[in-house]
Amino acid sequence: MAGRRTINISLTLWTDGISAEPGGLVEKTAWNFGTVRFKPNELHGISGQRTVPFNKPQDLWDAVERAAAEAGVTLLDPRKAAA
Repeated sequence: MAGRRTINISLTLWTDGISAEPGGLVEKTAWNFGTVRFKPNELHGISGQRTVPFNKPQDLWDAVERAAAEAGVTLLDPRKAAA
């Protein structure tokens, strides 16, 4: 479990409809789309947030940025941050 000082996101990848058997499961296999959300963190003032969907891997970072904006989280790029 990560510490309270960290900000955590939850990434969900869908697994329904992969197995040929109704209700079946294919272990360690998921679709390459799903949802992302920021986990609640009282220390940082982050409450439970809605999930933000993404439909292909290339959209994942955009979903993280949208979820961050909704949670009021500022994401800093270390290459651009002041020293």
